Amino acid sequence: MDVAEFVKAFANEKALQMTDYFSASPQTVTGTEIKSLNLSEDQTAVLKRAIDSCLTDTLYTVLLGLDGSAGIGGMQHTFKIYDEDNKLLSDCGDLEAEAYKQFHEEADEA
Repeated sequence: MDVAEFVKAFANEKALQMTDYFSASPQTVTGTEIKSLNLSEDQTAVLKRAIDSCLTDTLYTVLLGLDGSAGIGGMQHTFKIYDEDNKLLSDCGDLEAEAYKQFHEEADEA
């Protein structure tokens, strides 16, 4: 696994959550709560954009926090991330550019 794959896993998780939250048969509490609102199509579209933005903000901030370029819970530290083979995945500053690319640049293109 490399930095791009690591960040992509976060982007994929966001996509999976969005799919569940707005599915006809949600498997999460959030999805069930959204379904119980019985929103119109327009209302659902607004909520979907808001939740999509919220997940982007949250996951992007977590990735930057792990990278040392943002705080998590008011504390800012640099972390080293290793894969299961003990290979250094990210030392410092490696995640920020890739997270921006996948969560902002590529999202804008979609």
